[in-house]
Amino acid sequence: MKTNYSILLALAGLLTVLPSCKWATKSIDDTLHGRPTVDNTDYMASAYKGSDNFLTNPQALNDAEKALRNLTELKGKQIKLYNDAQFYDDGRIMIQVIDPDTANNVNEYDFNGQEWGPKKPVQISSSDISQMGLQTFALDTMPFSRIAKLAATYAQKAKQNNSTSAVSHIYYVPEAGEWYCNDMETPRANYQLFFSPDGRVKEFKRE
Repeated sequence: MKTNYSILLALAGLLTVLPSCKWATKSIDDTLHGRPTVDNTDYMASAYKGSDNFLTNPQALNDAEKALRNLTELKGKQIKLYNDAQFYDDGRIMIQVIDPDTANNVNEYDFNGQEWGPKKPVQISSSDISQMGLQTFALDTMPFSRIAKLAATYAQKAKQNNSTSAVSHIYYVPEAGEWYCNDMETPRANYQLFFSPDGRVKEFKRE
């Protein structure tokens, strides 16, 4: 734990020195929000059982969004997401939602590929509340099905660059206003792909 903390401090220091470098921002974000370990006793242990990759399946993504909108406490209400929204190829989704009935309250929701788990309260500091607008976005402006568009673009770029990498993780960072995904590996280099909020390619660059 001490070693991991030291690594995070070093990365944070690097980001301070190089504030304009996207790779530094993404590296720290990957360290903090990387692919979670599956615990067989945990709610998230049940993964997506569909025949296609969850991230490339617009119907499955749309169904997950509909299920979220139909949760008792969210049904018929405007849904605003807070902080990073994480999507994985095995069907997992991890999001935080601003409580539509209680100002400044945030709840975490996890989707296991089949259903949404119960909401869990998220601790929010006073500084988080003052900056909440920068990390909040309406679900209406960011439908889950858009992720399939990003995944299709990733596959196209991989084919063009002779990469066998498949998209496995896509996430949105509202404060940066960008979608990110796992790196693309080729025999001679690794590439990073960044998307604008509406799903257009913002940057494709060699590491």
